[in-house]
Amino acid sequence: MAKQSANGFVKVAWVLEADVANPQFPTPAELNVDGLDLSAAISWEDYALNSTGSDDIEDRALTDLGNAISRGSANYEAVLDFFRDKDNQDAASVYVDAFEAFRTSDVVGYLVSRVAEKPASGVFAAGDIVSVFKVIVSYSSDMTSGDNSTKFQVNFLSQGVLHTHTTVATASEVLGIPSTATLAPADRLVLLPTLDGKSIRSRATYTSSDITAATVSNQGVVVAVGAGSATITASYGASTTPDVLTLTVS
Repeated sequence: MAKQSANGFVKVAWVLEADVANPQFPTPAELNVDGLDLSAAISWEDYALNSTGSDDIEDRALTDLGNAISRGSANYEAVLDFFRDKDNQDAASVYVDAFEAFRTSDVVGYLVSRVAEKPASGVFAAGDIVSVFKVIVSYSSDMTSGDNSTKFQVNFLSQGVLHTHTTVATASEVLGIPSTATLAPADRLVLLPTLDGKSIRSRATYTSSDITAATVSNQGVVVAVGAGSATITASYGASTTPDVLTLTVS
């Protein structure tokens, strides 16, 4: 066990809304080819790209019991400071790229961050854990302060789509659960699916083909109910190939 420094291990990309088919599971090509890597242009000063909770919806019916509060829209903030280039005509400068990307308001896209997984210099890869924030460019303003580098600050408005710690789409299969098992009624079996070697237990979707034989919870806990058989499937949106358990209850 060891702590991971944030220095050099935070990567942020900007992708236009039209260039992402499924923001919950963006592809490496959407991030690396269609997207713009902003990491080297962003200043740590005033860096803010994170979730800030969610709205509470307290809209009870007469038949609701207790204090029925539902989770509403996700809230998050995005304020980034970018370095300005001394040569604003340098076509190879990421500072210039960032300035051109955000000098116009009302542009809609996704800020995608990868934290701690690997150095910021590494490209986005299948299986990476990322967070995706849908935003609209609100406004930008120049920032100058004595001997410090000239910067410009971009304020973004959240657009209600937030996927924290999601996964970059991969061709890998969901693995990690047994192919067959036999349980007696009332027995339990905990499934531990993985994708690219990383646990997806809390994020996977589980189904049972016959709940009279066995049920499965949203945390992958299989409970044998009665004699029979059931196919238990663990799937995850970042992969097109689920893992399957053939269960016999006797």
